[in-house]
Amino acid sequence: MKEKTTDELFNGFVSTKDLGGYIRENNDEFMDITLSEYIRAILRRKGLRPATAAQIGGLNESYVHDIVNGRRTNPGRDKLIALAFGMGLDCAETCTLLKIAGCRELYARDKRDGIIIYSLLNSKSVVECDMLLFDEQLDTLSEA
Repeated sequence: MKEKTTDELFNGFVSTKDLGGYIRENNDEFMDITLSEYIRAILRRKGLRPATAAQIGGLNESYVHDIVNGRRTNPGRDKLIALAFGMGLDCAETCTLLKIAGCRELYARDKRDGIIIYSLLNSKSVVECDMLLFDEQLDTLSEA
C-alpha cells in the first residue's frame, strides 16, 4: 500500500465524520518514533558517533548524549538545528527532526529560518551559518 502524503492525511481529517474510524483506518500512517530513536537511526545510517555530531554541531558532547539516550526529551529548537548540522542533515530531515521534537519547522518567510535553510541547502557548517546570521544581526545558533 502506498504511503499517504501529509496533505492527504490532513484532508482526511478535514472531511471525516468518524474520527475514531479514520484514525484506526490510517494508524500505520502516523509517526510513532521518539526523538532519541530518530536521532539514533540517523547516526547509525550515517555512521556517526554522537560525539562527532556534537563536535561538528558545536554542541556539548554530554548534552547530545543525553538527547540520544532519551534523558533529555525537550531540547531547544536551536540546539536541534545545530545537531542537524552536526549530523549533516538536509532540510527535509531537519524539518522531520524538529517535528518529532514538537518544535516549529523551518519557515522560509522567517528571515532567520531562511538563512538556516540556505545554509543547509548549500552544505554550510554551523559556524558558516552563524556567520551569515551574525551578518544579518540575527541570533546565532551558538547563542542558544
